[in-house]
Amino acid sequence: PTNGLLTNENGGTDTFDVVLAVEPTAAVDITFIAGNPDEARIQGSAGLVDIITLTFTPADWQTVQTVTVVGIDDAVNDFGQPFTILGDIAISADPAYNAFDVDDVTGTNADDDQAGIVVSKLGGLITSEGGQSDTFTVVLATQPTADVDIDVSSSDTSEATVSPSTITSKRPSANGTMAISDMFCLRALASASVRPTAAGS
Repeated sequence: PTNGLLTNENGGTDTFDVVLAVEPTAAVDITFIAGNPDEARIQGSAGLVDIITLTFTPADWQTVQTVTVVGIDDAVNDFGQPFTILGDIAISADPAYNAFDVDDVTGTNADDDQAGIVVSKLGGLITSEGGQSDTFTVVLATQPTADVDIDVSSSDTSEATVSPSTITSKRPSANGTMAISDMFCLRALASASVRPTAAGS
């Protein structure tokens, strides 16, 4: 098929077959290119690749060659994304095949991420009127596509106050990556300290 491939972010694969319609007078090279390598890549003989070339000769032109497409994982809850395996023009000394426009193959890479907010402690915080504080951390379960602000407040400000009152998790940088230092920074920002107020209990 030239459409309807289905892969998934757990490494799920799908395949398509390629074969020549008529016998060539010379070898025919057909190249396929992963158009969205962040979503799907091609299985090569030594691992995943973005480009693969199939060669058909007058001796084996009727032999079907199978191309395996592998889904690529990311940390974004993107609900499944389309991808295209681009068919390049054929190269051959046979004028009937040379510069032949090979069909593209399209599909969808199913998502395996679920957006969520993970709190390290849902209970059991211990503070004291002598100034003892306790902490909890908040982290996103998946990578956001935009900044995420999370407001934090105390249900009883006569007993405890919270700092900071807002946690901001930043979206990835322009090139789609998030530096290690940013990850540590997010975790640091996500730590909130619970302190008793001066009024006491």
